[in-house]
Amino acid sequence: GNPITLAIGDGANDVGMIHAARVGVGINGKEGRHASNSADFAIGQFRFLVPMLLEHGRFNYIRCSKLVLYSFFKNLLLVSILFYYCIFSGFSGTIPLESLVFTGYNFYLGLPIVAFGAFDYDVPRLFVYKYPALAYDTGRRGELLNLWNMLRWCILAFVIGLLLFILSIRVIGGPIIITTSHEPGNTSLLGISGLGLIETPNGWNTGIYVEGLTIFSIAIVAMQYKVTLMTTTRNSIYWFTIALSMSGYFLFVYIYGLVPSTSWYNVAPITLNLSSFWLAIFCIPIVVSLCDTTIDQIFSLFYQTSQEKLATIYLNENMKSEI
Repeated sequence: GNPITLAIGDGANDVGMIHAARVGVGINGKEGRHASNSADFAIGQFRFLVPMLLEHGRFNYIRCSKLVLYSFFKNLLLVSILFYYCIFSGFSGTIPLESLVFTGYNFYLGLPIVAFGAFDYDVPRLFVYKYPALAYDTGRRGELLNLWNMLRWCILAFVIGLLLFILSIRVIGGPIIITTSHEPGNTSLLGISGLGLIETPNGWNTGIYVEGLTIFSIAIVAMQYKVTLMTTTRNSIYWFTIALSMSGYFLFVYIYGLVPSTSWYNVAPITLNLSSFWLAIFCIPIVVSLCDTTIDQIFSLFYQTSQEKLATIYLNENMKSEI
């Protein structure tokens, strides 16, 4: 592939070399600040180059790569759910959510991935110096953010979206009562082969928005599970963002459902009062996350990245030390 070169210099005569390289590093030295002003990164001494590459560079590359992949994944998952719902509804173009609730998707999921991008690291900082070549290969070879990995995550988003949609429809679907005329009792049943949990005691369906909120909430919780499984450093700040994100989501849809002038009026209070809704958003995301993790593990058996190899070595050494 194309070589990735790094140039480092400390004087004005090194500016051309720094500009020609893919990554330029300038040292603030006795020859002035010409090199550091022209470089991508500036350091005070040459010995800081190794920590910049193995610690800051490697960890930030992993964080940014996973953040980008996750951002594509969660948005494609939502798109796939709408696509499958369009097929399910006979290509009617119906969206089972109010527009304001729908457009807030990235806001509901924003805080945990920001915490991940700021604080996560897969192995302790000093551990990378024990295996510098393996640690450096992660970024040098571009193992995480490449066309193949991006394509894999995009395809997986549609596969997981299909699984989530099928499980959700099987929960909310059931016999739907259709009135064929204005005469009392002249009704017929339309079965869609589901459990019919999201319906009133008299058999009537609770409405398209209630069903849409159920599917949407399942997707929200499933994405929170995914970012949690991606995260290695689950500190108190991370768990706070998870709690704030989830509580903010449910609080918003509930308060917005109390506004009489909107089409979302009374949707969230009805939905959140159904025990089957809480059962669905608890069970289905777990099943979806287990399938997602299983697929990732199968891929890792055939192609293990340098990051995964280093993490495996770290876990094995920890287990030996504990024994």
